[in-house]
Amino acid sequence: MTNRSGNILLTGGLGYIGSHTAVVLAQAGHRVVLLDNLSNSRADVADRIGRIIGLRPVVEVADVLDTARVRHILSHYAIGVIHFAVQQRRLKQARATLRARSAERHRDLEEMLGLIESQR
Repeated sequence: MTNRSGNILLTGGLGYIGSHTAVVLAQAGHRVVLLDNLSNSRADVADRIGRIIGLRPVVEVADVLDTARVRHILSHYAIGVIHFAVQQRRLKQARATLRARSAERHRDLEEMLGLIESQR
C-alpha cells in the first residue's frame, strides 16, 4: 500500500488540461497519479511533467469505464479525484450528427457515474 496522504487522481491526466493541473498540484505538494487511456494524449507527456516538477508522476493506463480497474487504482493511490477525462471524437464532417453528440455525452456521463461508483 502506498502512502496516500496528499494523493490526487487525475483522470485524463495526460491531456492538455490534466497535465497542466498535474504540474500545479505537484508544485503545491500533492502527489499526482495520472489515469489516462491514451486515446487523446501521449504517454511521453508524463516525462515532460517530470522534468518540470522534478519527479515523473505515476501513470496508470486505463479507461475510466473500467470500474474494477479504477476501484483498484483508487484503493492503492488516491484520496482525491479530479475528473478531466472526456472522449473527443475527430469527426471528418464539420457538423456532428445529433446522434453522435448524444453518444459522446452518454459516454461522458457513464464515465462520471462509474468513477463515482468506484469511490464507494
